[in-house]
Amino acid sequence: MESTEIAQEADGLWWTIPKQKTKGLHNERATDLCVPRVGRAEVVVRRRRGCPEFCVKAKDRILFPSSRGMSTNQTVAQHDVYYRQPYCNIAPKHDRPRLPVTHWSAHDLRRATRTLLATLGCPNDIAEAVLGHVQPGIIGVYNRHTYHRERREWLTQLSHRLAAPAPPRSRCLFFVLSSCQDMAFGPSRAVQVVLTTLSGKRYTTTPRS
Repeated sequence: MESTEIAQEADGLWWTIPKQKTKGLHNERATDLCVPRVGRAEVVVRRRRGCPEFCVKAKDRILFPSSRGMSTNQTVAQHDVYYRQPYCNIAPKHDRPRLPVTHWSAHDLRRATRTLLATLGCPNDIAEAVLGHVQPGIIGVYNRHTYHRERREWLTQLSHRLAAPAPPRSRCLFFVLSSCQDMAFGPSRAVQVVLTTLSGKRYTTTPRS
Protein backbone atom coordinates (compact mmCIF):
# COMPACT_ATOMS: atom_id res chain seq x y z
CA MET A 1 0.00 0.00 0.00
CA GLU A 2 1.51 3.31 -1.15
CA SER A 3 0.49 6.79 -0.11
CA THR A 4 -0.28 7.70 -3.72
CA GLU A 5 -2.90 4.92 -3.81
CA ILE A 6 -4.89 6.43 -0.92
CA ALA A 7 -7.38 9.23 -1.59
CA GLN A 8 -10.03 11.06 0.38
CA GLU A 9 -13.25 11.24 -1.65
CA ALA A 10 -16.62 12.80 -0.85
CA ASP A 11 -17.92 9.50 0.54
CA GLY A 12 -14.82 8.54 2.51
CA LEU A 13 -11.32 7.11 2.23
CA TRP A 14 -10.44 4.88 -0.73
CA TRP A 15 -7.50 2.66 -1.61
CA THR A 16 -7.07 2.23 -5.38
CA ILE A 17 -5.01 -0.88 -6.08
CA PRO A 18 -3.44 -0.75 -9.56
CA LYS A 19 -4.50 -3.61 -11.81
CA GLN A 20 -0.91 -4.85 -12.07
CA LYS A 21 -0.95 -5.57 -8.34
CA THR A 22 -4.16 -7.61 -8.43
CA LYS A 23 -4.99 -11.18 -9.38
CA GLY A 24 -6.72 -9.76 -12.48
CA LEU A 25 -3.40 -8.74 -13.99
CA HIS A 26 -3.84 -10.97 -17.04
CA ASN A 27 -7.61 -10.48 -17.39
CA GLU A 28 -8.39 -7.94 -20.10
CA ARG A 29 -11.68 -7.02 -18.39
CA ALA A 30 -10.08 -6.37 -15.01
CA THR A 31 -9.50 -2.81 -13.85
CA ASP A 32 -7.88 -1.06 -10.91
CA LEU A 33 -9.53 -2.27 -7.70
CA CYS A 34 -11.09 0.47 -5.57
CA VAL A 35 -11.37 -0.60 -1.94
CA PRO A 36 -13.19 1.61 0.61
CA ARG A 37 -11.40 1.98 3.94
CA VAL A 38 -13.94 1.57 6.72
CA GLY A 39 -13.93 0.68 10.41
CA ARG A 40 -10.62 -0.38 11.95
CA ALA A 41 -8.91 -0.57 8.57
CA GLU A 42 -9.66 3.13 8.03
CA VAL A 43 -8.41 4.00 11.51
CA VAL A 44 -5.13 2.14 10.92
CA VAL A 45 -4.50 3.77 7.53
CA ARG A 46 -5.32 7.28 8.77
CA ARG A 47 -3.10 6.82 11.80
CA ARG A 48 -0.23 5.60 9.65
CA ARG A 49 -0.62 8.49 7.20
CA GLY A 50 -0.41 10.86 10.16
CA CYS A 51 2.99 9.57 11.26
CA PRO A 52 5.76 12.22 11.04
CA GLU A 53 7.72 10.32 8.40
CA PHE A 54 4.72 10.55 6.07
CA CYS A 55 3.95 14.22 6.69
CA VAL A 56 6.98 15.33 4.67
CA LYS A 57 7.66 14.18 1.12
CA ALA A 58 4.98 11.49 1.31
CA LYS A 59 4.87 10.84 -2.43
CA ASP A 60 5.46 7.18 -3.29
CA ARG A 61 5.89 6.27 0.37
CA ILE A 62 5.07 2.70 1.38
CA LEU A 63 2.67 2.92 4.29
CA PHE A 64 3.59 -0.46 5.78
CA PRO A 65 7.16 -1.22 4.71
CA SER A 66 9.26 -4.24 5.57
CA SER A 67 12.08 -4.00 8.12
CA ARG A 68 14.30 -2.94 5.22
CA GLY A 69 11.94 -0.14 4.21
CA MET A 70 10.79 -1.95 1.08
CA SER A 71 7.43 -3.22 -0.08
CA THR A 72 6.69 -6.84 0.84
CA ASN A 73 4.99 -9.34 -1.42
CA GLN A 74 1.65 -10.41 0.00
CA THR A 75 2.56 -14.09 -0.30
CA VAL A 76 5.14 -13.58 2.46
CA ALA A 77 2.35 -13.71 5.04
CA GLN A 78 1.07 -16.97 3.56
CA HIS A 79 4.55 -18.50 3.75
CA ASP A 80 5.19 -17.22 7.27
CA VAL A 81 1.97 -18.74 8.61
CA TYR A 82 2.90 -22.13 7.10
CA TYR A 83 6.45 -21.75 8.44
CA ARG A 84 5.00 -21.69 11.95
CA GLN A 85 2.69 -24.67 11.58
CA PRO A 86 3.74 -27.60 13.81
CA TYR A 87 4.00 -29.89 10.78
CA CYS A 88 6.32 -27.57 8.81
CA ASN A 89 9.73 -29.21 8.32
CA ILE A 90 11.47 -26.20 6.78
CA ALA A 91 14.60 -25.26 8.76
CA PRO A 92 13.73 -27.64 11.63
CA LYS A 93 16.62 -26.38 13.78
CA HIS A 94 15.28 -22.83 13.77
CA ASP A 95 13.52 -22.22 17.07
CA ARG A 96 10.29 -20.35 16.36
CA PRO A 97 6.74 -20.08 17.73
CA ARG A 98 4.36 -22.68 16.35
CA LEU A 99 0.67 -22.07 15.76
CA PRO A 100 -1.73 -24.09 17.93
CA VAL A 101 -4.37 -23.87 15.18
CA THR A 102 -3.40 -26.10 12.27
CA HIS A 103 -4.41 -26.26 8.61
CA TRP A 104 -5.02 -22.53 8.55
CA SER A 105 -3.66 -19.97 6.11
CA ALA A 106 -3.72 -16.22 5.64
CA HIS A 107 -5.98 -16.75 2.63
CA ASP A 108 -8.65 -17.99 5.04
CA LEU A 109 -9.14 -14.32 5.97
CA ARG A 110 -10.60 -13.79 2.49
CA ARG A 111 -12.71 -16.95 2.78
CA ALA A 112 -14.04 -15.81 6.14
CA THR A 113 -14.83 -12.37 4.75
CA ARG A 114 -16.73 -13.91 1.83
CA THR A 115 -18.64 -16.24 4.16
CA LEU A 116 -19.56 -13.49 6.60
CA LEU A 117 -20.82 -11.31 3.75
CA ALA A 118 -23.08 -14.18 2.70
CA THR A 119 -24.43 -14.58 6.24
CA LEU A 120 -25.24 -10.86 6.26
CA GLY A 121 -27.30 -11.31 3.10
CA CYS A 122 -24.89 -9.63 0.72
CA PRO A 123 -25.82 -10.39 -2.93
CA ASN A 124 -23.38 -12.70 -4.67
CA ASP A 125 -22.27 -10.22 -7.34
CA ILE A 126 -21.46 -7.58 -4.73
CA ALA A 127 -19.56 -10.02 -2.50
CA GLU A 128 -17.49 -11.12 -5.48
CA ALA A 129 -16.78 -7.48 -6.33
CA VAL A 130 -15.61 -6.89 -2.75
CA LEU A 131 -12.99 -9.63 -3.23
CA GLY A 132 -11.94 -8.16 -6.56
CA HIS A 133 -13.22 -11.07 -8.63
CA VAL A 134 -14.12 -10.33 -12.25
CA GLN A 135 -17.55 -11.63 -13.24
CA PRO A 136 -17.15 -14.59 -15.60
CA GLY A 137 -18.46 -15.16 -19.09
CA ILE A 138 -21.14 -13.13 -20.80
CA ILE A 139 -22.25 -11.59 -17.49
CA GLY A 140 -18.90 -9.90 -17.10
CA VAL A 141 -18.96 -8.72 -20.70
CA TYR A 142 -22.27 -6.89 -20.34
CA ASN A 143 -22.24 -5.85 -16.68
CA ARG A 144 -19.83 -2.92 -16.39
CA HIS A 145 -21.07 -1.65 -13.03
CA THR A 146 -18.24 -0.70 -10.64
CA TYR A 147 -20.09 -1.57 -7.38
CA HIS A 148 -18.24 1.24 -5.58
CA ARG A 149 -21.26 2.34 -3.54
CA GLU A 150 -22.24 -1.25 -2.75
CA ARG A 151 -18.71 -2.17 -1.67
CA ARG A 152 -18.69 0.63 0.88
CA GLU A 153 -22.20 -0.22 2.08
CA TRP A 154 -21.52 -3.92 2.67
CA LEU A 155 -18.01 -3.54 4.05
CA THR A 156 -19.45 -1.04 6.51
CA GLN A 157 -22.06 -3.62 7.53
CA LEU A 158 -19.29 -6.21 7.89
CA SER A 159 -17.27 -3.78 10.00
CA HIS A 160 -20.24 -3.29 12.32
CA ARG A 161 -20.68 -7.07 12.56
CA LEU A 162 -17.04 -7.56 13.49
CA ALA A 163 -17.20 -4.78 16.07
CA ALA A 164 -20.30 -6.23 17.75
CA PRO A 165 -19.92 -7.66 21.29
CA ALA A 166 -18.46 -11.17 21.28
CA PRO A 167 -16.50 -13.45 23.64
CA PRO A 168 -12.93 -12.13 24.09
CA ARG A 169 -11.30 -14.78 21.91
CA SER A 170 -13.83 -14.32 19.10
CA ARG A 171 -13.44 -10.56 19.34
CA CYS A 172 -9.69 -10.92 18.79
CA LEU A 173 -10.27 -13.06 15.72
CA PHE A 174 -12.73 -10.48 14.39
CA PHE A 175 -10.02 -7.84 14.90
CA VAL A 176 -7.66 -9.88 12.74
CA LEU A 177 -10.31 -10.17 10.03
CA SER A 178 -11.26 -6.51 9.97
CA SER A 179 -7.70 -5.22 10.17
CA CYS A 180 -5.63 -7.73 8.23
CA GLN A 181 -7.84 -9.06 5.44
CA ASP A 182 -6.15 -6.76 2.97
CA MET A 183 -2.78 -6.90 4.80
CA ALA A 184 -3.15 -3.25 5.74
CA PHE A 185 -0.60 -3.81 8.50
CA GLY A 186 1.88 -5.25 6.04
CA PRO A 187 2.40 -9.04 5.85
CA SER A 188 4.94 -9.29 8.68
CA ARG A 189 2.78 -7.26 11.07
CA ALA A 190 -0.27 -9.29 10.03
CA VAL A 191 1.50 -12.53 10.93
CA GLN A 192 2.40 -11.12 14.35
CA VAL A 193 -1.24 -10.25 15.01
CA VAL A 194 -2.44 -13.68 13.86
CA LEU A 195 0.13 -15.51 16.00
CA THR A 196 -0.72 -13.45 19.06
CA THR A 197 -4.45 -13.88 18.56
CA LEU A 198 -4.45 -17.63 18.02
CA SER A 199 -2.01 -18.46 20.80
CA GLY A 200 -2.76 -15.84 23.44
CA LYS A 201 0.98 -15.04 23.61
CA ARG A 202 2.93 -12.06 22.34
CA TYR A 203 4.97 -12.96 19.27
CA THR A 204 7.20 -11.09 16.87
CA THR A 205 8.40 -12.36 13.54
CA THR A 206 12.06 -13.35 13.32
CA PRO A 207 14.36 -13.94 10.34
CA ARG A 208 14.62 -17.46 9.04
CA SER A 209 17.91 -19.28 9.30
